[in-house]
Amino acid sequence: KKNIDFICPPLDISPKTAISQVNKVVQTFGTKERSPFVVIGSSLGGFYATWLMQTWSGAGTCIAIVINPAVRPVRDLQSQVVELKPWQEAVSANKPFSTKYHDELAEIENEVAKSIKYPDNILLVAAKGDEVLNWEEMVQFYKNCQHYIVEGSDHGMSDFATHWKNIKPFIGLV
Repeated sequence: KKNIDFICPPLDISPKTAISQVNKVVQTFGTKERSPFVVIGSSLGGFYATWLMQTWSGAGTCIAIVINPAVRPVRDLQSQVVELKPWQEAVSANKPFSTKYHDELAEIENEVAKSIKYPDNILLVAAKGDEVLNWEEMVQFYKNCQHYIVEGSDHGMSDFATHWKNIKPFIGLV
């Protein structure tokens, strides 16, 4: 058995703030003493994991598992942009995904290259039954990475536990 430090920070709705949070985790825990450093992200979190693998100086020693990742989040989240009047925002229980956040996401998406820098260090887990994102687009984007394609399932990978036994060897767990 291995000792594993598990960190699952709640990421802010602001992509710029979320990336800052990811960087803080990496600076705190992404050391050689914790090798390999494993990042797992799903949907937009999968996009953030990809961003990290493309931009972090220590990414060559990092392993990423991306689960139903957003490949083109600016396009995919366009329909989610909501503009509230200041008084509506003040009484709203949740922060809406605003144009400001969409613009932040566009800046971050531009930092993700069209080809993956460390394809051997990334495992794509894609569900053919994803009702939100196109699994074939994921396979194309991560074409040089390892793939674990799930027949059926859904965007949230509600049956993830049944697939863990096939995924964990990628990070050295058996």
